Amino acid sequence: MYNSVDGYKKFPKKLRWLSWHSLRLESLPSDMPLESLIALDLRYSSLKQLWKGPKLIRCLKFLNLSHSYQLRRTPDFSELPNLEQLILERCINLTEVDQSIGYLEGLTLLNLNGCTKLRRIPESICMLKLQETLDISGCCNLEYAAMDLPGKIADGIGMNQIVTSKHVLPWHPVQWSWLRKEKVCRRISPISFPASLVTLGLSDCNLADNAFLHVDLSKLNVLKDLNLSGNPIIYPPESIIHLSRLEKLSLTSCTRLKSISQLPNGVDTVDANDCISLEKVCGLPSSCGVLYINCANLIEMDPYFKLEPLENVNEEILRYLSLSNLEMIRNVAFRLRFDIETLYSNPMELPKFVQNDMTNIRCLPPKRLPAQGFYCNGVFSTFLLSEHMPSWFNTKLSEPFHSSFMVPVNHQICGLSFCFVYTCSESKEIVSEGFLLCISITNLSRIMNWKQDPLFI
Repeated sequence: MYNSVDGYKKFPKKLRWLSWHSLRLESLPSDMPLESLIALDLRYSSLKQLWKGPKLIRCLKFLNLSHSYQLRRTPDFSELPNLEQLILERCINLTEVDQSIGYLEGLTLLNLNGCTKLRRIPESICMLKLQETLDISGCCNLEYAAMDLPGKIADGIGMNQIVTSKHVLPWHPVQWSWLRKEKVCRRISPISFPASLVTLGLSDCNLADNAFLHVDLSKLNVLKDLNLSGNPIIYPPESIIHLSRLEKLSLTSCTRLKSISQLPNGVDTVDANDCISLEKVCGLPSSCGVLYINCANLIEMDPYFKLEPLENVNEEILRYLSLSNLEMIRNVAFRLRFDIETLYSNPMELPKFVQNDMTNIRCLPPKRLPAQGFYCNGVFSTFLLSEHMPSWFNTKLSEPFHSSFMVPVNHQICGLSFCFVYTCSESKEIVSEGFLLCISITNLSRIMNWKQDPLFI
């Protein structure tokens, strides 16, 4: 199709779909007829720029330049009026997305995942009315214009102003000393996203809590899926409560996250796996499911379970268990130990702060706690040393460890109390999961079953 004399004159002029992976050109030739294209797939190309200047391709709806590692900036989009999907994933040297992207009225998907050198998201994306998916995960060097200048350097300019656009701040905390010499300022707004978004990916963006003072999520009224995984946040952004359509919140590997609370009523899934600092989950919708593998410090998930010092437990519960005299066990300390699993085939792909946090927690000694009470699914349990065995414990069962009894007619039962003893050999400090004890209870007359598995050893 190409020769040095005729160029691309024999290139098919009515071609609708062009897939040319690993293209070894720095830009597409100007004489290549692309006017009829609907889809252009140039993954893994050597392109430094797609083409020179604007290029009118009225029919183009799909453009994939992912893994084009030499690409520095996107083309001018003003002559691509019908583009619907733009994929720039892993364009690791991309530094700029052209402002003309705001003219793409039909754009529904923009994927910038892994564009690690991208500095800014163009403000013009707020003009997009139909965009449903925006993925900027892994864009760890994005900048925002700060709006909380210290008063001593604001110099009467106003706290919602900032220095010229060449001076911007990364999404993580920075020092302010360089601002003192600046004099020229302009008004700016927080970073906003198109209100039409249904899916927003912000994972591994190095977002700390202060970044959400400048990232506006509150107007995303139709957002259903929000991914904040792999960010050094301590708490989820407060603006999440305004996301009335939110269904899924991903917080995987937010290793500094302390608590999760006050989510919209429609949320049905929270993925908190590997949130190794997470301690408390509360105020979630009743139908919401939470994933919490490797949450090494989680001691409360309302209303499912809660770990609490025996001193704070309701006195009536302690009286039923003959544990009203807490002086006997007040000074007893227990070990709470977790083994952090490795869930990733290549941990080096995780953000650096996640790698460091995982390494640090593996080096920590087991947590020592006073005697604890554990609430789970309406059942209260505790662990005591053998010398503090309840006085009512006098029945010894033999293999296969089961017993049955008849409930007297018209007898009102307040509850059932069970006590069992187990030992662990001195050479084996950890009880493996396969040997955890559990209790199964069956009401034969009403065909009702309960099973209690301990979450804590």
